[in-house]
Amino acid sequence: ITGDVEVLNGSYDNGSVRFFLNEGVEFKFNPALSVTSGTPSGYVTVYEQDAQRLWVSSPYWRSGKPGATVKVALDNFPSGWINSVTGYTDDPKETASRSFGKDTSTSPATQYRSYKIPATAKPGYTYYLGFQHVDGAGDEYPLYLESGYQVCTMKPSKTSVKKGARIRVTGVVPVEGHWGARKGKAKTVTLYAHKGTAKVPTKWEPKGQGWVKVGSVRTNGLGAFTTPYFKPLKTLTLVVRYPGDNWYYRAYTSTAKVTVK
Repeated sequence: ITGDVEVLNGSYDNGSVRFFLNEGVEFKFNPALSVTSGTPSGYVTVYEQDAQRLWVSSPYWRSGKPGATVKVALDNFPSGWINSVTGYTDDPKETASRSFGKDTSTSPATQYRSYKIPATAKPGYTYYLGFQHVDGAGDEYPLYLESGYQVCTMKPSKTSVKKGARIRVTGVVPVEGHWGARKGKAKTVTLYAHKGTAKVPTKWEPKGQGWVKVGSVRTNGLGAFTTPYFKPLKTLTLVVRYPGDNWYYRAYTSTAKVTVK
């Protein structure tokens, strides 16, 4: 991959390149590179195989409720590499922005870290965990990488009912174009049920994992949905599946258990 970068006049001895939001590498110039505005001023070669990379490895679909604990995989970070870890929701107000402190790599082999998504993270958006290098080759232009978790909700009207009672489910999922008060493109979501206790499906077609379709409903332009009332006959676990679009990937909500007495 080749490209041009515009920088101010000056002398540069290091920098960083991102191949993707979650993958990049730092580099050094030796000797330092002098830049003159308006003229080509040298080049740098970097290799993707040398890159640092990270991703949300759990939950499986990288989506779920606010307040959930997620696991982040960090790969090819040299021992002693220090990252300052932060988080924010990509809504207009960057809701639930916070610092998670610093993390020091212990090995270039893949490592895993756990972080709790703030309970105030706004559903219908992505919560990003950012890792900013704070030492080493990138002191002046350090590498910054981030990976996201789609925040969505799914809540039964009751979680404990007598047999024959009716419940319904409400929630919010991400939809393309939704930004603050601006409405996006509505989408169809599907409610599934599994007898007893169950974890979120790992297949897009979950029938083979014991899940039964309850029904499908359309969200509004803000990603909010409400199902019709239905009667759970036995204790079950519910989950909602939502499709992807040009802004968000397809995924599932977190599960919720309804106990029938």
